[in-house]
Amino acid sequence: MFVIPASSARHYHEKEKYGDLRDLCSKTHDSKLCWKLLKSERSKFHTDTKGMVEAAIDLARGKAEEIHHKLDRLREESKDEQLKQKYWSCSKNYNDAIGDLNEAKEMLRKRGHSGIPVLVDDVLNEVKSCHNDFDNGAFDPAHVQNRNKEFRVYADLVRVAVYRLFKETRDGEN
Repeated sequence: MFVIPASSARHYHEKEKYGDLRDLCSKTHDSKLCWKLLKSERSKFHTDTKGMVEAAIDLARGKAEEIHHKLDRLREESKDEQLKQKYWSCSKNYNDAIGDLNEAKEMLRKRGHSGIPVLVDDVLNEVKSCHNDFDNGAFDPAHVQNRNKEFRVYADLVRVAVYRLFKETRDGEN
């Protein structure tokens, strides 16, 4: 007969309930916001590590598309030429981020993982570029900075999942 300590059983139950999402979020730059934004998506992370990377990419791409479309609408509706330029610049950043995420997912499918971290870094740089457009107290009536902060969590989750996949792949080769 096996006896499982209560704390181990509770840890197993929480891991089973929340999957690896909570662990992935704990390794992002803003773990509390990550969990707040993504806990409703935890069922998508009940999979192997490659599946978690794919789920993270899909969620990040969906968020990037949502923000990209919002920025395009803001640009069309704005009467302020400076804001229009900032919205256009950020929209381009998000368009590029979407392209990088699509390419990363394609590489994942083809098992060509080596280029994925570079693409994820590019995604994070795109967010940073948009952030810089609205930095230092710039006029931000549409709260683009909040959208950037939120998307950065999604992109960071992709980064964490990708590095977990690389670690598992590397450890499996040893």
